[in-house]
Amino acid sequence: MPGRLVMDVKDPISPGGLKRDGSHLLQQSEGPDLKRVATMNDVASPKTNGYGPLAASTAPATNGVHKDHMVSTENHIVKSEHTTDEPPQIEQFRETLVPFGMMLERMAQQTYFDLTETIELLADMRVQQQTQLTNGVGSQMPLDKSSASVDKKLRLLNFAQSHKDRFIKALVLSDWARNIDDMSKLIDVSMFLRKQDWSTAAAADGIYRLKENMVGAKMPNPNIEGALELLSTGQAVWMPDLGLIPGGPLRAEELLETLTDMNFALSVRLTLNEVLPTNFNNYSISNGRVTFFVQDEFEVDLAIADQDPESPFYFIDLRLIFRPSNSSAHDRMRNQLEAQVNAVLLSSGLKGCYDFLHNFVLTHKLNILRCQALDLARGRWIENIEVQSVHRMIIIQYWRDLPGGRNWIELGIASGRSEGPIEDDSKSPPASQLFCRWFRRGQEILHHGLVFEFSDLCVEKMLDHVIATHVTGRLSVISDGLQNFSEDSTVFSQTLYASQLSPRDCHLEVALRTLSTTLKITIDPIRGLYTAYPGTADTSELERRMNESGVDVSLIIRNFLCRNVLQNVTEQAQSIGLLRVASNVRIKPPFTASNEAATHRVFHLPAISTLDSGQQQRSHFILLATVDFPHGLSWYLSEIDGSEDNEYLQFALGLENTNASGRLDRSRILTMESLAVKTASSLQITRELRQWKVPFKVAHGRLVGAIGTGEQATIYLDVSDIMATEGMPKTTTSPAPAFAKMATLSCCRPNGGNVEYILRSWLRNGTPPKLIHHLRDALRDALEINVDTSGGLLISVRTPLGRPILALLRERLTAVARLYSFIQVTNDYRFGIVRATLEGLCFKYSEQLTCTAMISRSSGGPLLEFGTTGSTTESNPHNRIRYQLETTVVSRSVHGEATGMELTRFRGLCAILRASLPIVESMQKLAGSEPACSALLMCHSATMFKLAFKAPLPTISFQISGKYGRGKIYWIVRLVEVKSFSETSRRNLSQLWRERGKGWRGLRTAAMAGVEGIGDLLDRINTLLRQPEDHPPTSDATSGGAQPGQTSSGRTANRPPRAPSNLLPHTRLNLHHKRVRLNFVSQRPHSAPYPSIALAVALGR
Repeated sequence: MPGRLVMDVKDPISPGGLKRDGSHLLQQSEGPDLKRVATMNDVASPKTNGYGPLAASTAPATNGVHKDHMVSTENHIVKSEHTTDEPPQIEQFRETLVPFGMMLERMAQQTYFDLTETIELLADMRVQQQTQLTNGVGSQMPLDKSSASVDKKLRLLNFAQSHKDRFIKALVLSDWARNIDDMSKLIDVSMFLRKQDWSTAAAADGIYRLKENMVGAKMPNPNIEGALELLSTGQAVWMPDLGLIPGGPLRAEELLETLTDMNFALSVRLTLNEVLPTNFNNYSISNGRVTFFVQDEFEVDLAIADQDPESPFYFIDLRLIFRPSNSSAHDRMRNQLEAQVNAVLLSSGLKGCYDFLHNFVLTHKLNILRCQALDLARGRWIENIEVQSVHRMIIIQYWRDLPGGRNWIELGIASGRSEGPIEDDSKSPPASQLFCRWFRRGQEILHHGLVFEFSDLCVEKMLDHVIATHVTGRLSVISDGLQNFSEDSTVFSQTLYASQLSPRDCHLEVALRTLSTTLKITIDPIRGLYTAYPGTADTSELERRMNESGVDVSLIIRNFLCRNVLQNVTEQAQSIGLLRVASNVRIKPPFTASNEAATHRVFHLPAISTLDSGQQQRSHFILLATVDFPHGLSWYLSEIDGSEDNEYLQFALGLENTNASGRLDRSRILTMESLAVKTASSLQITRELRQWKVPFKVAHGRLVGAIGTGEQATIYLDVSDIMATEGMPKTTTSPAPAFAKMATLSCCRPNGGNVEYILRSWLRNGTPPKLIHHLRDALRDALEINVDTSGGLLISVRTPLGRPILALLRERLTAVARLYSFIQVTNDYRFGIVRATLEGLCFKYSEQLTCTAMISRSSGGPLLEFGTTGSTTESNPHNRIRYQLETTVVSRSVHGEATGMELTRFRGLCAILRASLPIVESMQKLAGSEPACSALLMCHSATMFKLAFKAPLPTISFQISGKYGRGKIYWIVRLVEVKSFSETSRRNLSQLWRERGKGWRGLRTAAMAGVEGIGDLLDRINTLLRQPEDHPPTSDATSGGAQPGQTSSGRTANRPPRAPSNLLPHTRLNLHHKRVRLNFVSQRPHSAPYPSIALAVALGR
């Protein structure tokens, strides 16, 4: 736990770390100095950044320069400016001593913790209970000699003995502490003398190493004679001969068996006898050697000489697996490395071998990086980077000439140990590794996120990575600054392109929608200076200002963009030739106060006026342009109000161009002028709608007020509200059901001088496709009205700016709705449409008969026209009653002029045409029957006819009147006038009134027929009256004209036979099975009544 002081004591082992015989009291303690020396001599232990574990070491430096004469800085070591001739002071070690009171406190704390653990451990150990003897036998309890009891006693005794030894040692230390001053001085002198010995040994060792290093620089004299002898004969007398007799070569089977045995021995050794380091867990065994793979570092081949577990491994080969590196080490370097690795294997085993090779590889990587950095400093990055080497650490400073703090990176070796306490002592300590520290403007970036690939060493890539991250950070600061200036902006855009690998791919693109080009801000990766593209005189000035020290780059860029927009707008406005409004126009305070963008306005364009759509006179509307950074180029529609000498803006309406991202050129100015005209037209529409109290809604903001959104507005309204507008004449029909409830009204600017208003609506939901097709055909020639295949309706009206349009829209909506309703009626009656227009409708109500109804009487001509289709030469029979039909369906004004046809009257016309068709066809037949002019059918109205017969036929007249019932027209035929009528004809007619036919039936005094039966009824009456006196007509009313005993389709029915046809009309004969019943009924109104009797006759065999 934290705060515990653990004392490490070597064997012989006791629980407290002291020797059981007490001989530890007679041995001289090594002390912290000797331990420190052992730590410094540990070659295999990693050293962080090149420093040893002792931060306050006083060992003399190389070449005899003492530590006190060196001044350490953060990055490198320089000599002190002054030296003294005084002898060096002896270093004091009293600060490294631990207070005796603290040691006693920790010992007491440790004793308490150990006692607690011992008690808990003893409580967990269970002892078997001894059985009690009965009747008092064995009064003395025997000793418990069980193994569990003995183990508990032994543990408690060991605890007491160990802590007793510790406190005895503390007693000895207390005696030594009484002479602390003398002992401290003795320690200081002893350490001083030891350091002097170490310095002497280090100097001698340095001279020896220098001598060894100079061996490679010597050039020995070549032995030319010996070389010639050896090369020519292949042997030499002077070559040493060991006298060994070489053994014979192994056979392939023996060689394979030997390698197999070696592989097996290595496998057993590594599996059973060796504790492998964590990084040596990846290995393979083949060819009598084991190969350990350490990722991104090295591969080492080791082997063993025999199967003895105590025999050491020996080095075979080493391969570095990172780039750039040679596949195999140099021969001389390999020889030295082999000797050192074998020594480490002998002393420390595989763990020491890994530590040694791991530190060797890390140091070799740093050397490669240092050489690459020096090559860059002499080449392309000359005078822009500086490379320094401090122990086992490389410092690379970049952007040397950039004003401000310095920027550099440090590459070194980290121990990998955490600063906190070790949680698990069983785990192996982490291995050392390469690390990177980044300092930006003199401040260390703790969480920099830099990730280097140390398997592929390239200093230039590392610098690109660091500089790319640095460039991205600087550009992000500029982007954040611009974002603060352009908060909630819709016209300013910026894109930050960041890259973690290449600083040349990092740049910031900023633009306003008005500018035709995008400003690109980059940073030179070698010098660290800002650059701007495209390269112009303006961008050169921008670069100079951005690279000044202590400036706000985002503010400079903002001013540059606004200045360019202002210059571009001024040039294009002058080239387009717009007339400028007089400078005495004033802007009302509500505009400048309510418009939030006006407070951030940087540049202003003078008010620009435009001609009113080609008119010679100037309108009161003007186009105002402003420039500011958050909103870029803003356009406003305003209206001048006031006198000519003191004009001011009545309102300012913001305009939004849908093509705002395009270039600011002539077409853009013309587009804004057109948009302003459209917005003014929308204002005019809203004023008219408010004047006529028509509810509406405007999309994209409001159109009236001090500040508004003046884009091309879409007005949503109800079609029925337009049709019911106050102050306008009522229409003759209700067109609202023909359309959907919602409609949109907008305006556009055509090429001509007028403004085009467009009303978009839809036909009623559920409109049949056939009806839509007829509407499309009817409106094909109408340029201002269009219906698409899905039922969408478009009505356009072109008028000068400021003219009212609701009356025109209402008129055209009425015409379309009337045509829709009329076509729908014809579809209901299943009439075919021949042609249709807004003025008239031609439909076919029979196979070859057509009717043209004039819906609107805008032009002269008859209201109804009847014709035929196909190859027939006969005329339409309805031409006989055209005038009566017109008087029925026409609507007249108060002056008696025909105004058009109403929907209900047209529906009645369709019903009358269908119902009266059999009558007029019968009329045409009677007109051509013989004798001539014997029968005449006269029309009093569309639903009232008179059928008159003249001599030589009976002089008699019938009235045919139409009655409505259940949505249909029924015809009532009754006798109204009799001048000459024979008794036979009277009886026949009386019999007809009591019969029933297909589509008609008698009512005893009259007959009622439907549309399908009126023709048959009239034919029966005509045939009956033309029948000679002695040949009464055959009654076939019951069967509808079929022969007795057959159905109407000609098949014989299983029913009783009919009565004979020669019976009197007032008699009825009913034949039943084996029975005949004869009824005499008195129902004749014009003759003497017969007695009502019944005669029944039973029939037998």
